[in-house]
Amino acid sequence: MPGNGQNGKSLESWIWDAACSIRGAKEASKYKDYILPLIFVKRLCDVFDDELDKIARKVGSRKKAFDLVKLDKELVRFYLPLKPKDPDEPVWSVIRKLSDKIGLTLTTYLRDIARENPRLSGIIDRVDFNATTHGQRDIDDHALSNLIEKISMKRLGLADVEADIIGRSYEYLIRKFAEGSGQSAGEFYTPKEVGIIMAGIMDPEPGMEIYDPCCGSAGLLIKCQLALEERMSLRSKSKYAPLRLYGQEYTPETWAMANMNMIIHDMEGEIEIGDTFRNPKFRRDNHLQTFDRVVANPMWNQNWFTEKDYDNDELDRFPKVPDTPATRRTGGGSSTSLQASTKKERPPSSSTPARPRAAPATRTPTRKKKCESGSSSRTSSKGSSTCRRTSFTTQAPRASSSSSAGTSRRPERKRSFSSTPPGNSPRATRRTT
Repeated sequence: MPGNGQNGKSLESWIWDAACSIRGAKEASKYKDYILPLIFVKRLCDVFDDELDKIARKVGSRKKAFDLVKLDKELVRFYLPLKPKDPDEPVWSVIRKLSDKIGLTLTTYLRDIARENPRLSGIIDRVDFNATTHGQRDIDDHALSNLIEKISMKRLGLADVEADIIGRSYEYLIRKFAEGSGQSAGEFYTPKEVGIIMAGIMDPEPGMEIYDPCCGSAGLLIKCQLALEERMSLRSKSKYAPLRLYGQEYTPETWAMANMNMIIHDMEGEIEIGDTFRNPKFRRDNHLQTFDRVVANPMWNQNWFTEKDYDNDELDRFPKVPDTPATRRTGGGSSTSLQASTKKERPPSSSTPARPRAAPATRTPTRKKKCESGSSSRTSSKGSSTCRRTSFTTQAPRASSSSSAGTSRRPERKRSFSSTPPGNSPRATRRTT
């Protein structure tokens, strides 16, 4: 099989060059719904090839491997109904060799893949690569051919690129699209640096359930799992239960992006689609499902919901205070809704004396009489004396339980909130591609 081309370029540069092959960098973000599924399918094809090769070494040939997998699709993670005329050629070659009716055929192929893999239904088969507007193709066959050829220049199999590397590159592409989308970027992307900080605050432990009620492209959920992996690496632990990840997203295109992002990171999670405020999907026994950690970067200063929406909430997420508007007593529903999804502390047993409840953690600068060695004192614009090396003390052992929005509609994000109540969760398993 052909190796990777453009070895001098980073994966991020290559993936962005592919995106720009349609209409250039300024127009690339407009075509993200075409580009992201294609790169995702390229990864699926190359991993499928790796799985076929592994089977072929046992049964004698790739032809036999194709036949065996067709009979028992459980042998592979995702079964792709694409078979080249020469079984020794890469599966992606079926797409790469398209020369006529590219948009129509490509749409058919992706729908066939989704039909064979229910988990991908509604995710990779949303886009019509043959769509027209007023008789004009949205993306013509020439542009599609260029995009396919650019994507073909690197192999994305198991031995070529690790899941976390292709995952980071995929998120890089999402970030670049966000930068070109202006104010709408907040709908699907949280800046990487913000996400890393929030994931650290979550303090994840193996097997925990973590939920994002307005998950966008699932970046915060993914970073929580990466934070856990980094922590386990520091503890020299190689075997542990991964996090159980849950999310809900309102926008269909962003929901599809979240699912592709999870799969390409080789992570398993449950991402539902719908309005989290009016119809939260995660429920148990007619009650709101609760989680060990809830993290979100919601939209702010929105006025989509009325007092009636708050008062008529069937899950009783917003405490009723006489003669007080719901939006005022709940802070717009952001904090209260998120707290309703977190697991509460278990009461102590009767035989164990109750411990005093920890006060919310706050980080306050501790003024020192003298600055540390090598640093000098200065006066801030407000007139207070500070050190360039300011020390901080935590007044409580746990991070505070900040909260975020209980809705997944969010055209723009203004702030980041997170919630970190304690709790335990059943162990989970993680499949490796």
